[in-house]
Amino acid sequence: MLTLDEALRAGAIIRGSDIEEDEVQLGEEMAAPVRKRILQSGDEQLVRILRILPEESFARLKGILADP
Repeated sequence: MLTLDEALRAGAIIRGSDIEEDEVQLGEEMAAPVRKRILQSGDEQLVRILRILPEESFARLKGILADP
């Protein structure tokens, strides 16, 4: 029997988007500090984006913003 601890994740499908495993892991690592900074900013638009954008997509967004 395979347990979740032994399962190998190869990415994720989040809200219809196929996200590679490296992006998922980086997004998960980024989630807490990014969420904290956005909430501290008090910027309504960023808070709205935070509610819409799944944390697994944070790494993809970072890549897009870094190389526009």
